[in-house]
Amino acid sequence: MNGSLARNANHPYLDIKIIGMRPDPSNSNESPRWQARWCRGLAILVTLVVSGYWWAKGAHMGWSQNLIPKVTIDEVTGLEHITYQSGYIPGIDLVAIGAASGLFLWLGSLFFGRRTQNKKYQ
Repeated sequence: MNGSLARNANHPYLDIKIIGMRPDPSNSNESPRWQARWCRGLAILVTLVVSGYWWAKGAHMGWSQNLIPKVTIDEVTGLEHITYQSGYIPGIDLVAIGAASGLFLWLGSLFFGRRTQNKKYQ
């Protein structure tokens, strides 16, 4: 070993582990695809947060609205008419954007950590 902290091939359990280091790709027991797992977790999180926000705000099945329609009754005539208040109602387009973002992150995770095989030609 010549004083270095190298991996001992005869004793795989004597490896030196340092917190925060990436997994050793030469060790077949550890997965080199930590980026893929992180990206997939982020995809699920984005999809759940966006759909949860949409659900909490009323689950409006139409397009998102910047003005909220409010039915009011005129005090003098007694007729109903619609007035608009400033506000935001998230619609189904927000859910579609969140789902598409999650899908693109999930598909992007398929490209992380691919193992390449070096073929030796004889």
